[in-house]
Amino acid sequence: VNLIFGLGAGGIDNWGHMGGLVGGAALAYGLLPQYRAPALWMPGAYPLEEVPRAGLQSGWVLLWSVLWAVGVQWTTQMLLGG
Repeated sequence: VNLIFGLGAGGIDNWGHMGGLVGGAALAYGLLPQYRAPALWMPGAYPLEEVPRAGLQSGWVLLWSVLWAVGVQWTTQMLLGG
């Protein structure tokens, strides 16, 4: 919504909105569960099977934590000139 609003209004930097969109999508991909349909179809309601992704989710959290720490360090150096 903010990205679309920013395209129509002047004086708004849309890079932050685009980064939030891409970053949010990437974070959601790594952290949300993934499901698949049961292998054998039978009439009636059956729950979806959750695909195990513990390793991927742990790696995703580690990657984003490192990126966050590097971003904070870089921003601090840029602002304080250190």
